[in-house]
Amino acid sequence: MKELEYPFDPELILKKRRAFKKQLEQSADLIPVKIAVLGGSTVDDIISCAELFLLDSGIKPTFYRSEYNRWWEDGVFSNERLEQFSPDIVYICTSVRNIGRLPDITMTAQAADSLADDEYERFERVWKALGRFGCTIIQNNFDPCVYAFGGSYDCWGTGGGGYFISRLNMRFADYARAHKGFYLLDLDRTAAEVGLNVWHDEAAWYMYKYPCARKAM
Repeated sequence: MKELEYPFDPELILKKRRAFKKQLEQSADLIPVKIAVLGGSTVDDIISCAELFLLDSGIKPTFYRSEYNRWWEDGVFSNERLEQFSPDIVYICTSVRNIGRLPDITMTAQAADSLADDEYERFERVWKALGRFGCTIIQNNFDPCVYAFGGSYDCWGTGGGGYFISRLNMRFADYARAHKGFYLLDLDRTAAEVGLNVWHDEAAWYMYKYPCARKAM
């Protein structure tokens, strides 16, 4: 479908997604795939848009979606509905807003290291627990912080949020290289392509818990 070719008009896709879906579902020989989306935010628009691109690629998706911000609980603990769904793919749709705690510029290197270890291990526990499904796992890396409170120091100082996120992204990448069937979706680059002034929408977050601006979905 021409409307789904890059560069595309996101507002047009969101506006006409139902009509596009109906048209795309008429294609023959679609491959059925079950996708569990474990979301750290409101993921309805993300799923709706992903469905169009999957259909356009010859894939007929059936989705499981976690309750709001239940990505960790669904991943780690037994969930009857998810177990019965038995996904082919699990997509962990998290963002910088799902980091439990960011460091502050007054932190020592040792304290920042400990915080990074705790945050990484929180995610790694989910990935390992999802191994029970024997399926492909897709994990977002992190988009940049909304604010750089330390200015340029934020990207290199031991207590900088930007530096902290870069470290986590590298550890996620290390895990992906070491584990077959585990892939990263590069949210960091996607946010850069959209532009951070557009990507982050504080009103959309506080009103709807969207991880980014709606037109960036």
